[in-house]
Amino acid sequence: MEMTPPLAALLQVADAAAAKGAACKVATVTKDAGDVAILAALLESQLRAGRRLAVMGMGENETARRSRVELGRAGSYFVYAKHGAHESAPGQPGLDWLAAQLRA
Repeated sequence: MEMTPPLAALLQVADAAAAKGAACKVATVTKDAGDVAILAALLESQLRAGRRLAVMGMGENETARRSRVELGRAGSYFVYAKHGAHESAPGQPGLDWLAAQLRA
């Protein structure tokens, strides 16, 4: 996906997964602070409902990189980082950098 969908669409996906007893991972391209705010609102709503959810912003810009830290700190169940030179997604932060940011 090349964008972050509206919150209502993401809530439908998360609710459908929860109804089936499944965990949900949401990873979208985050181009600006508005996209990150949508993901943060999704995460907050799911945490309030007692659900575990993995939410992360993706992309090659600094907004996407920082969103992984912000959403990790907010309670995302997991956040991906690369180990060594391998990336599984464009712009994925390194493990050492991400760990240091999450501890700060």
